[in-house]
Amino acid sequence: MDSKGKLLVVDDEPNVIQPLEIMLKECSYAVSTALSGREALNLLGREDFDIMLTDIKMPGMDGLELMSRAQKLNSDMQCIVFTGYGEMDVAIKAMRMGAINFIRKPFAFGEMEVAIERGMEKRRLILELKENQERLEKANRELAQEVNKNKMILDAAGEGILGLDAQGKITFINFFAAHLLKLDVDEPIGRSFHELTRHSKPDGSLWPEDECPVCSFFKSKTLRSGTDEVFYRMDGTGFSVEYVSTPLVADGKTIGAVVVFRDYTERLKTEKTRLEAVYAAEQANRLKSEFLANMSHEVRTPMNGIIGMTDLVLKTDLSLKQREYLDMVKISADNLLAVLNDILDFSKIEAGKLNIEPISFRLRIMVGECLKMLAVKADRKGIKLSCRIHDDVADDLIGDPGRLRQILINLVDNGIKFTEKGEVDVQVKMEEKGEDDTVLLHFLIRDTGIGVPRKKHKMIFEAFTQADGSMTRKHGGTGLGLSISCQLVKMMGGNIWAEDAPGGGALFHFTSSLKLLEVPFKKQEQPSFQDISSLSILVVDDFSTNRDFLEKILIDRVRSVKTADSGKAALVLLKERRFDIVVLDARMSGLDGFSVAQKIRDDPDLSRVIVIMLTSAGQRGDAARCRESGISAYLMKPVNMSDLLNSIRTVVYELEQKGEPQPLITRHSLREQKGIPLNILLAEDDYINRTLTILLIENLGWEVTAVENGNDVLSALEDGRFDLVLMDVQMPELNGLETTMAIRAKEKETGEHLPIIALTAHAMKDDREECLNAGMDDYICKPIEFEEFRSTILKAIKK
Repeated sequence: MDSKGKLLVVDDEPNVIQPLEIMLKECSYAVSTALSGREALNLLGREDFDIMLTDIKMPGMDGLELMSRAQKLNSDMQCIVFTGYGEMDVAIKAMRMGAINFIRKPFAFGEMEVAIERGMEKRRLILELKENQERLEKANRELAQEVNKNKMILDAAGEGILGLDAQGKITFINFFAAHLLKLDVDEPIGRSFHELTRHSKPDGSLWPEDECPVCSFFKSKTLRSGTDEVFYRMDGTGFSVEYVSTPLVADGKTIGAVVVFRDYTERLKTEKTRLEAVYAAEQANRLKSEFLANMSHEVRTPMNGIIGMTDLVLKTDLSLKQREYLDMVKISADNLLAVLNDILDFSKIEAGKLNIEPISFRLRIMVGECLKMLAVKADRKGIKLSCRIHDDVADDLIGDPGRLRQILINLVDNGIKFTEKGEVDVQVKMEEKGEDDTVLLHFLIRDTGIGVPRKKHKMIFEAFTQADGSMTRKHGGTGLGLSISCQLVKMMGGNIWAEDAPGGGALFHFTSSLKLLEVPFKKQEQPSFQDISSLSILVVDDFSTNRDFLEKILIDRVRSVKTADSGKAALVLLKERRFDIVVLDARMSGLDGFSVAQKIRDDPDLSRVIVIMLTSAGQRGDAARCRESGISAYLMKPVNMSDLLNSIRTVVYELEQKGEPQPLITRHSLREQKGIPLNILLAEDDYINRTLTILLIENLGWEVTAVENGNDVLSALEDGRFDLVLMDVQMPELNGLETTMAIRAKEKETGEHLPIIALTAHAMKDDREECLNAGMDDYICKPIEFEEFRSTILKAIKK
């Protein structure tokens, strides 16, 4: 038996829902129930209901709020509210929101049944009204189509136009049609259109009229069109036409048709030429993509060895001159890799293969890591690098942090490159928040450098363009960075522009549309000893932006924060009042941070003050100076908020629990993780890259077995057990993809799964997909970046 309607009953009291559900089902209604507003919304998101019966007073989400949200999901659904409370203002509010009835508990079932029947009738009337409205709209669309057909005759002055009656005889012909058919205007009137110009097929055979698609309007009463039909002239020659045959219908009867046509011969030639050009362009683009992919592999393979080996040698004991030479090699290699990456990204943009991959990330960590990468470069030039992310900017977001990082690094790096003295400042603001959990963030990068001429504010975002031709000679660069950034910003739903900075220099803006993460990242629970709310802290920095930033981080987390703009002013404040912690800038004019720290240590009255040092770039011997000066923590600028707070919590805990200074805290010790013992199988046929990768693995404290091709991999897996395979893709005999597929085929029998990570110089998106499709778990692109190498392996093992 069909149900009389679908009902949703919502009440947090089961003793109300259960009897009501039973009685409604006995009355032939299909009934669903929910014990809360959130449970009801989940049901409404999956099913359509005719009527929702809801209690007003419910914990979490009351009936009024539920009604408001439910109406957004199903505006036609009727609502009946009931409650054990009798406030008239609640009843009035519910009725204003669209409720069709308000019933007090306890209620008689008959009263509820009458209300439901009225609601079903109202629902039926609404749906009937909508159906009638749709019919009316359909009729209006059909009328508009007829108007457009008539208008087509008036607008076709440069095309052939024929009018036909119900028998297919010509009733009128315009001048252009007569010209195309080589007829006088009056000559074809009254003659059969088919016999005159459609009598034969393109191959010369006779064409029966009932098979002619142009004349089929007599049967179908629908518009017909074609782009490669043949009409015949009076001299017997045929020509290709593009046509539209529009029937004229009155009172359900076809009274004729209008045929509009044009000579398609030249267009066919043009189309053929266009298709040939498209094919040639696609071939050229394919060859270019293949060339770039091969070039990427051929360049990245030796680059991996150069950069990796240089990094390893730089970690050994070297003379100053050796270290200087190797630093130059590293800088040159990094610059060459940056140029290669720019060219590859630009080629991907041209080919339409550059994609945005949204993932969850933390904004403040991402921005902090970007600026730390550039801090050393800024410090070498004596440039202050600062950052401020406004408090109303969300931290847990969904977007493409890799591409966002690429834009930010490019703009900040340009600011450092074109600034000889002064500062580069980064700000992130909330521009607007959308209704669908999207936010538009506004990034500002200001420098005090040479600036950009106003007339070239737009031009600099074009490919291979710089504001001044001499810049390439002086500062280097491909002229692609801003162009790539511009394209990436557009792909992320934002804009990018430049303007003059107040007081001189350049000010670059870009916006990016990101989504808020529904479930924020879980924050690690901090032990009770890490409570720092009772501390008094002194911040010392001669740069006001940094002072303001640090003060803003600490002001709501500790008892008090004071600032000083010099070492001398800091020592005066320390004499006047008690501070638990001093946060010092290492490089200040006059008395630098190390000198201030030494004076604090030498003063018995200040011996209990904890000193935390911040520096733009570490120097050789800084660790020893920190120990000599009694410094507890040593962090890089721009300092990450979590690093600063964790270092404060850690040093306070160590002092309280152990009563004596502990080893120097750095950003590395804060993020240090316990090692995981691993046995890794490495497949790499290139000697230099194999040697480098072995050293990287051994430096991480893991065991490694190295082989040169896929066959050796399969043999090694037969003889031993490994935790993970690092697989080069291009190898002799059996390549990495073939080897992976062989391993996965065997695993189908055993039910095991061995993590396999591609290790390749191929950097295109299709290469990554090819590796994953072959059964690999992840992908590392050469040249190898140490932190990415380590984290990718750990992520694969944890899976």
